[in-house]
Amino acid sequence: MAQERGREQDRERYGSAAPGGGGCLAAPVRWTVLILVVPVRAAWDVLVAAAKGLGAGLAWLGGKLVAAPVVWLYGRVLAPVGRGVVWLLRAAGAGVAWVWRWVVVAPVVWVWRWLVVAPASLIWSYVLTPLGRGLLWLLRGLVIAPATAVHRYVLRPAGTAVTWLFRTTVRLVAAGGRATGAGGRWLAYTLVVAPASWTYRRVLTPVGHGVAWTLRATGRGIAAAGRGTAAGVAWLWRWVVVAPAVWLYGRVLAPVGRGVVWLVRAAGAGVAWLWRWVVVAPVVWVWRWLVVAPASLLWSYALKPLGLGLVWLALGFVTVVGWVLRTLLAPFRLLWRHVLAPAWAAAGRFTRWLWNATARPAGRAVRDAWRAARDAVAAARATARRTRMELRSALFGAPDKPAREAAPPAPEPLPVAAPAPAVDLQKHVPRGGGRHR
Repeated sequence: MAQERGREQDRERYGSAAPGGGGCLAAPVRWTVLILVVPVRAAWDVLVAAAKGLGAGLAWLGGKLVAAPVVWLYGRVLAPVGRGVVWLLRAAGAGVAWVWRWVVVAPVVWVWRWLVVAPASLIWSYVLTPLGRGLLWLLRGLVIAPATAVHRYVLRPAGTAVTWLFRTTVRLVAAGGRATGAGGRWLAYTLVVAPASWTYRRVLTPVGHGVAWTLRATGRGIAAAGRGTAAGVAWLWRWVVVAPAVWLYGRVLAPVGRGVVWLVRAAGAGVAWLWRWVVVAPVVWVWRWLVVAPASLLWSYALKPLGLGLVWLALGFVTVVGWVLRTLLAPFRLLWRHVLAPAWAAAGRFTRWLWNATARPAGRAVRDAWRAARDAVAAARATARRTRMELRSALFGAPDKPAREAAPPAPEPLPVAAPAPAVDLQKHVPRGGGRHR
């Protein structure tokens, strides 16, 4: 059963090219590798070693021609010059600070303390404060006290009297009205039954005329009393309030006001004179002769030459550094221009030529040889398998199979020694006849 199952599997896999075997092609492959791959790998190793040596040489040249001069320039030139410039700047800053403190700040503080604050405090203590107190005393004695007396002893009693007269008149009128109304009610109650015509002609009409006369007389009295009261109040207002006020304004307040205005103007003129000749003039003199003139002299004879010298030093330093760098980098530039760049271009052209002329054709040949060897091995294995099956069938007979299972069609036999495809090296030669220009 195991033999029959193996036979069926062999029939099913008949003609397939299985991997493995093929030891007869090891020697040609090894010779191909030795002839094509080993020289390419050796050339690549040589190029890598040359590149490493070139890199080490460039690093040594950079350290000797660039790094060492730059370190020496920084340690022996740039650092001392920088320290000197910092020392000069610090000294200049200290001198400017000293000049600012003792030439500008100290005189301004002295002038402010002794020529502005001290005179202002004296004027406030001995002029403005007594003057304000005197003006307040005059205002209280000449305006506030008389106005208070007039209001207390004239206006208030006059208003009280007018109010009493008005209230008395109103009470009399009310009493008369109440009496008349009571009489009328009594007459109407008593004589209501009497003949109305006699009562109207003999009683009511005379009583009405009498009441009307009484009311007219009362109104005239009230009007006369009001006119007299208004005239009295007007007389009192004219001779008690207006006349004293006019006299007080004309004889007291106006002269006092003129005197106060004259005093204020005189004080303002004095303060302006003091401000001009005690504050402004010294400050202008100090500013002109102690600040502007020394500053102009300092700028003309110290700061400006110092700035020009620093600029000249900076320009000279930049020029020297540029010349040194140009001198130091000139060999490297010449080396790159006349040696490294042409060598790099030639190495690139040689590498491209070597790749196009050797590596690519060798790779194609190896691939073609591999394909041919693989096809030959597959054909040999298929032929061996078919021969083995034929021998087994001839010796042991064909196995019985069901009728429904049809044997697979036998494939056409492949040649045992199939020739390998030829590699045309002319196809892979670069243009120009194989020579790299």
